[in-house]
Amino acid sequence: MIYLASPYTHKDPQVQQQRYELAMEAVAEFLRQGEFVYSPIVHCHEMAKRHSLPTDYQFWWNYNVDFMDSAQSIYVLCIDGWKESAGVRKEIEFAIADMYRLRFYSFVAGALIELPMTETMKLMVELKGNKAGK
Repeated sequence: MIYLASPYTHKDPQVQQQRYELAMEAVAEFLRQGEFVYSPIVHCHEMAKRHSLPTDYQFWWNYNVDFMDSAQSIYVLCIDGWKESAGVRKEIEFAIADMYRLRFYSFVAGALIELPMTETMKLMVELKGNKAGK
């Protein structure tokens, strides 16, 4: 199983909805490719809305760790807000600390693509720099 990390929390509910829809689109594409992906955003978005559950990563962290522990890989969906997302940052740190295979994906011209390793390394350096600056 693959765990898909993606940004979600935002003060604007429309942004959260858009992030949910992009995560769902990514999961559907992975399934078409025969990859079994779990996304906490896709799995929990409607439940959180209908039952007034919190949408911050702190509330969901222990729940998500159980799924990450079961995953063979952790993929990061690089959509708007992923670099600033505290939850995505924690998921990346978890993946690195526990030696998970970590891959980064993005939508380019409507297609979901894996970012090349050079781009991935550049993103990791940027994330480290963002963390140091906060």
